[in-house]
Amino acid sequence: MNKKPIAAIVLLLSFFGCGQHSALPAVGSKEYRDLCSAFYLGLAALQSGEDVNARKGLTRATEIAPDEPAGWANLALLETRQQELDAAYLKFEKARALAPEDSRIEGFLGLVESKRGNLAAAVAHYQKAVALDGTNLQAIYSLAVETERQQTATSDTDALNLLDRILKLRPQSEPALLDVIRLAAKRNDAVRLKAAATLLGANTGGWPEAAKPYLDRLKQSAAGGDLRDAAIQTQFLRNTLIREPSFRRSLGELKAPATSAGEPFLKFFKLPSPTSEPAPMDMG
Repeated sequence: MNKKPIAAIVLLLSFFGCGQHSALPAVGSKEYRDLCSAFYLGLAALQSGEDVNARKGLTRATEIAPDEPAGWANLALLETRQQELDAAYLKFEKARALAPEDSRIEGFLGLVESKRGNLAAAVAHYQKAVALDGTNLQAIYSLAVETERQQTATSDTDALNLLDRILKLRPQSEPALLDVIRLAAKRNDAVRLKAAATLLGANTGGWPEAAKPYLDRLKQSAAGGDLRDAAIQTQFLRNTLIREPSFRRSLGELKAPATSAGEPFLKFFKLPSPTSEPAPMDMG
């Protein structure tokens, strides 16, 4: 056997291995301190809507530590919010290559594909995100939404099954229960609708008075077999509850607000986070 090709392969692998290690600064080094300053400056700006400083800080973080996924992922979130979808996808792909088992990154790839109109690709990413982490509520909910959009013979049933997974994790999730009621009405499933309405009605203590009549009419319509009107009352109820902070918090567990692509990554993946926030780096 010719050992030269094998030796060449070993040398090549060794070269790439060394390259990967050099792309992360040593903890405690000046480069590490600069990374922390740039990353947390960018993160704070991202959270406060200061897009110029967010891009500056996060871009610098990826330059200092190109093998740290958090910088790429947060930069991609910024670009997603700015509707720079092709650029965002490439950066999420970079982050995924560095952290292939992270469910949230996989879910964000699904979000970008959904925004680009690539439904099948979005579904595939969300399915993988859920497979990686069965408690990723936003990935499960997004998969339910995209599954319903497919409009196949089993789409509504499959979407309901996904909502059931959410309810196992959050049994009192009002947004999920309202979606179950809506889909049950769409499928003419009176039994399922009544069961979900009963669960929803068990947690009305904090509701505004304006919401309760809609639930009563919803139940009356369901009891009378008028599922179309039940669906209408469900929408009225949702429109009333959306004004309540508690409902919006529950909804925020399932989907990001319209003004945000999602929650950013607050810590590094491959490096320890600093014990105290560093002084802001001079970005020039």
